[in-house]
Amino acid sequence: MLYQVAGVLLVGIAAGFIGAVSGGGGLISIPFLLFLGVPPQITLATSKFGGLGMNFGGTFKYIRNQKVVWKYAIGLAIAGVIASYIGSRILISINTKILNTLIGILLIVLVPTYLLYS
Repeated sequence: MLYQVAGVLLVGIAAGFIGAVSGGGGLISIPFLLFLGVPPQITLATSKFGGLGMNFGGTFKYIRNQKVVWKYAIGLAIAGVIASYIGSRILISINTKILNTLIGILLIVLVPTYLLYS
């Protein structure tokens, strides 16, 4: 149990750093939670909740340093809230086996793409 907590903290630090730099923190936290045996719906929900910390930390720093283009950020935030709500409703109702397959495929495709273009 102690090793899991320590692992979660270390992964959270790594995901937070990657998330602040390039927005890909979930690419680290999601595989780790799945590796711990957390079911996929709970993994994605937990990662999203953990992302709140990552987002708040980076967002306040970016705002303070005037790095936010508000005319784009407001629209992105509104669209993000709507799409996240719809996506979470779909996530909760999808079959676990299908979701496991989709997560695997997405990670196989997204991680190399992310590493190549970031």
